[in-house]
Amino acid sequence: MKEGKVHADHEAMEHEIHERDAHKDHVHEEHAGHGHAGDKHEGHEGHRHSHAKHHEMMTEDFKRRFIVSSILTVPILVLSPLIQRFLGFELTFPGDYYVLFLLSAVVYFYGGWPFLKGMQDELRKRTPGMMTLIALAITVAFSYSVAVTFGIPGKTFYWELATLIDIMLLAFPERYLPTMVPIFLVIEPCLVGFMFVGTEIFAEKEDGVIGALAVTPMKWRSYILAKTLILGVELVIGAALIMGIGTRSLSGLPYVLFGAFLASMVYTLLGIGISAKYRDLDDYFVPILGVMVVSLLPFAHYHGYLTGGIWKVLYAVPSYRALYFFKTPFVGVSAETLLLSGAALVIWSIAAYYFARIRFYRRAVEGLR
Repeated sequence: MKEGKVHADHEAMEHEIHERDAHKDHVHEEHAGHGHAGDKHEGHEGHRHSHAKHHEMMTEDFKRRFIVSSILTVPILVLSPLIQRFLGFELTFPGDYYVLFLLSAVVYFYGGWPFLKGMQDELRKRTPGMMTLIALAITVAFSYSVAVTFGIPGKTFYWELATLIDIMLLAFPERYLPTMVPIFLVIEPCLVGFMFVGTEIFAEKEDGVIGALAVTPMKWRSYILAKTLILGVELVIGAALIMGIGTRSLSGLPYVLFGAFLASMVYTLLGIGISAKYRDLDDYFVPILGVMVVSLLPFAHYHGYLTGGIWKVLYAVPSYRALYFFKTPFVGVSAETLLLSGAALVIWSIAAYYFARIRFYRRAVEGLR
């Protein structure tokens, strides 16, 4: 999106506002003789005051729910088996899974209520948006975890559910779309790709698919490329859904999809190379956590929370370059910045591909011979 175009759009917007205000002034002048202008002015002032008061009450409600949910998140983290393994301690007692379920249920229903209610309102108006997206994410995580707690095989997502609700409560309701949609876009095509490709490789190790590549080593390069392209297409579709539901607009969509595809290729290839060393998702948790933290740091730097000169190193992180593409629907991004960001992601993709080739062959293919 060129700066000249942004400037022209800004001037057009100012002209439109000027004409609208002039029209309002004309209407007020016409009705001045009838004694209605003052009443209308007071009505508008009252409406603005009511809206501001409602916004203030909503902010306080989110803050209160965030504090309560954050406090409950601490024991949820402590009782989560994956966190215990990661931190190297063990805390178990009879019924601990049910305590974990109850604490998570409180966070889901109390902390997640604004999003559940928001989804209901959006669906009633047939305009699904960001509230619907978040409500669906927390509902799926909670429902599946409850099913695992009470019988079906699998692993719970209680701590992920609690931390997601905490983050969403902290980010809302102040001008959330320009911040939250890009975060969702980084998490979905980037970090989900990194995590999902690892789980696929673990499953295929168990099923003997990787072992077959060890017998026919000429095919493992095609395996890497096919895995990357298939996941890339799937994650781009996910990015399009996030944009459609989150903004209900096609503005900047081509830039978003292009950035999502390049970013998904980088993170999927890195996931193939790194996960080749591990046997299951529990061992893979540490790299996932590390990549997630590093990939989200650019958001803190972009929004001015990390201001030291040392943080400029974050410009080299692929998620930072993808962020410029994801911001195009909301702010003006120069063509030069997009070109440089695209080139950086292409270089990252090439480097990640060679990294995946070397690591995957040594750790997975040769390792299974």
